[in-house]
Amino acid sequence: MAEFAGPQLYSCYNCRNHVSLHDDIVSKAFQGRNGRAFLFSHAMNIIVGPKEDRHLMTGLHTVADISCADCHEMLGWKYERAYEASQKYKEGKFILEKSKIVKENYPGARVGHGKTWFNRDALLESMVKLYSIFRIIYIYI
Repeated sequence: MAEFAGPQLYSCYNCRNHVSLHDDIVSKAFQGRNGRAFLFSHAMNIIVGPKEDRHLMTGLHTVADISCADCHEMLGWKYERAYEASQKYKEGKFILEKSKIVKENYPGARVGHGKTWFNRDALLESMVKLYSIFRIIYIYI
């Protein structure tokens, strides 16, 4: 039986709510509160908390903690503002702590003995539509 490998997603480790796409990783070389962290260009299904100034390893930043929209687990933070010119690329991006997320393949089609349990093309088309909607919603947040 073959597995259809769809887009890779990152989900909340606690409830498996999808929070970002693998393709949105900007860097894996970041440090979070509890160890390694990834910098993402986009995140979804999250709650953005109040902004606050915080002294981080790379200087002063205005950040907002982010949590899972389903279970409210703290996942990382969003960079709202960087005060140093060399750090401006982080603005609007998200830190997700590696210990708080899990990497998953989007549930895809399993094919075996001439039967398809899911229509792969329809599934991918639906994913693209949903992802577009999430990005539009994110722009207005």
